[in-house]
Amino acid sequence: MTDSSERPSGGIFISYRRQEASYAAGWLYDRLSERFGREQIFKDVDSIELGSNFVDEITQAVTACEVILVLIGPKWASMRGSGKTRRLDDPNDFVRLEVSAALSRGVRLIPVLVEGASMPAADDLPADLAKLVQYQALQLDPARFRADTDQLLAVLERSLQPSVTAPPSDDHLVPPVELQAAPQPATVSAATRRMPSRPRPQVSSVLFGSAAVALLITVLVGIFGGRDSVSATAVEKARAYVQPAVAYINVQWSGYVYDKFNKQYLNNGNAVTAYFYCTGFAVNPDGYIATEGVCVQPTDEVDINLRKAAATLAIESRYYKKGITTDQILPDLLVVDEAGDKNPPKKSIWIGWGVDSGSVEPSRAYPATVARYRRFDSGDAALLKIDADDLQTIQLSDQDPQIGQKVVQSGYTTYVADMSTLKSAPLYKVSEVSEKNRTGAGYKFSDPLAFSGGGPTVDASNRVVGFGAAGGQVLREVKSLRQLLKQAGVPNKASSTGKAYTEGIDAYFSGDRDSAVESLQTVLDEQPTNQAAREFIRKARVLEGGSNALPVLLGLLSVGLCVGAVVVRRREGSI
Repeated sequence: MTDSSERPSGGIFISYRRQEASYAAGWLYDRLSERFGREQIFKDVDSIELGSNFVDEITQAVTACEVILVLIGPKWASMRGSGKTRRLDDPNDFVRLEVSAALSRGVRLIPVLVEGASMPAADDLPADLAKLVQYQALQLDPARFRADTDQLLAVLERSLQPSVTAPPSDDHLVPPVELQAAPQPATVSAATRRMPSRPRPQVSSVLFGSAAVALLITVLVGIFGGRDSVSATAVEKARAYVQPAVAYINVQWSGYVYDKFNKQYLNNGNAVTAYFYCTGFAVNPDGYIATEGVCVQPTDEVDINLRKAAATLAIESRYYKKGITTDQILPDLLVVDEAGDKNPPKKSIWIGWGVDSGSVEPSRAYPATVARYRRFDSGDAALLKIDADDLQTIQLSDQDPQIGQKVVQSGYTTYVADMSTLKSAPLYKVSEVSEKNRTGAGYKFSDPLAFSGGGPTVDASNRVVGFGAAGGQVLREVKSLRQLLKQAGVPNKASSTGKAYTEGIDAYFSGDRDSAVESLQTVLDEQPTNQAAREFIRKARVLEGGSNALPVLLGLLSVGLCVGAVVVRRREGSI
């Protein structure tokens, strides 16, 4: 970390709380770094070296920055610390210090609303933060991430110092070349223009030479393919191969909550519901979806969320006397079944796809059952089943991830209550397998993507080497999925339509326009809702290269020239 004198001025400071906006901060950091460079972006631990004073570094960064982005989630103003005191009421709270410093020095401040949050009311803020509500906010929606951040980039480019965004100075420009008129030919007499006569080359020789050139070109085109491959990033390729198979999983847990202190059921004796979401991916075309095992298991987190939901409803209905908090109530609550017994809560699982779907209908909720699952300490994998066929699938790698291996993570990042409104696509990020997970099974990522568990992580050949766990922070090995499929008697395979899709994407990235269009059109004929196939047909049609038509045409041309040369030679010999 540089000291304050070395820190680049005119930078961008990202202020956020990890508990509710870490994924959004990570997205913004990556997008802003692409445009302005990492040295211009400050995001706490990503910008602070080991051993540095955290408070001093943040204070210096706020002082030096030109723009501060304040990421605000639904609990930004109400979140409490370990001492039960609201964090914003703590004068030493980092977020409060950051925003207060920015407001006091008149820096350009942009509130960024995440997770569907709205701006807090001035009355809910400390006095030194009350002016925050006067600033125009940007709503950041994962479904519109590119468009939303494009709008933000335009504002930032106007706000930052010229040293950050200005084009090179004149000293770095190549001076224009002064063009001179071409010399005109001198006027010569008719006598001077008379040239000594030369023997005119025979037409047959010209034809034979042309045939040789055409033949040489034919050979070279046959060797090098006659087309250029399509340049694409690892994320672009992963998205093309993987996205039609990636599914959104909505899990609804329901149970009855009993108040041991007052000896009665909360919510008027009705069941209480808690909602969770995960990412999954098709591994067999006959309706089999793989995901993280924790996604469908009744964990402690499910129990806590059911009790919290019941406590919140009870407080809102004035079941408890005024002043009682949720944290005070939770120890007295117990999650039970309809008979009052301490049994796991019931679950309902729904699976859906966004616009980039395969054979399934986009934005439709498919009820799912658990075919098999492995507990957290036994692999943390689950295999779900829906009533569908001809799903687009992803192939599992035969190898588990290796430390130092470059991979692409993927997963959904936003909860969707109504599956009919599911229009967003999963996010993707390049990362590296950095080390073994020291606090449990699996591996750690060097730069993890914060997303729901269960999303596929693929290698350079776009085969699954593992799946995300612990909110995308951990990579679980693919071997647990292979073992689960073997136990269930379900092979990891692709349908004929799925194979055609892969062949079409292969052809597209190799620059083979005709083969790509042919294969992907076959997919679209079978799966009219497959928007990924439709998208790459459109992209393939603008490619310049075809399949093998050019070498064939050149070969026919060389043969024709040779035949013509033979005919002309015979005529020349008879003259």
